[in-house]
Amino acid sequence: MEVLQKILIKDIFNFEGRSSRDELMIFTMLFSVLSMLLSYINISDILNSYVVNIFIIDVLVSIIILVPYISLLVRRLHDSGNSGLWLFFIVVPIVNVYVLYMLFFKPTYNDETIKCRN
Repeated sequence: MEVLQKILIKDIFNFEGRSSRDELMIFTMLFSVLSMLLSYINISDILNSYVVNIFIIDVLVSIIILVPYISLLVRRLHDSGNSGLWLFFIVVPIVNVYVLYMLFFKPTYNDETIKCRN
């Protein structure tokens, strides 16, 4: 709950700073589960007249969650030592693999380790 409170309330429009891989993984999993549940409700109620209402709710939730998710991705790119502008390359076919690597697998960039090497 602390991660959700931080992402959805405290840092909703914060595109500066850093976010850990744990925050990204937890938020991604919760967002995915929520989207799957709303999609399942859309499919299971296909014969009802409530489909339009559930679809509208699904779209609204996705739009509301999109802004904090983008800010979280930019902060995670900063945490891995990269520019947040790398997020624009997520739509380029070959380069998106490298961007996903930077988001989910690249360790935290630490300024002190670079200074100690020099």
